[in-house]
Amino acid sequence: MLARRLRRRILANTPAFWERMDVLNISQNQLADLVGCSISHLSLVLNGKRSPSPKLRQRMQEVLEAGFAELFYVEEADE
Repeated sequence: MLARRLRRRILANTPAFWERMDVLNISQNQLADLVGCSISHLSLVLNGKRSPSPKLRQRMQEVLEAGFAELFYVEEADE
């Protein structure tokens, strides 16, 4: 019997992002600029189509003044 492998992806908790952006009065375009990524890449991250790199996650947490558990979650799926 073959062991199942789990694939883990870290995804954005989009409602938490929008809430923090609202509190800090930051637009999606401004957030992209502040964290150093393109608007299109940020859109893919916020829509769950891309996982942010560790470096990008750290910058997002710093800019939005929030912790990992507030902004992100881990999705596990069978591979």
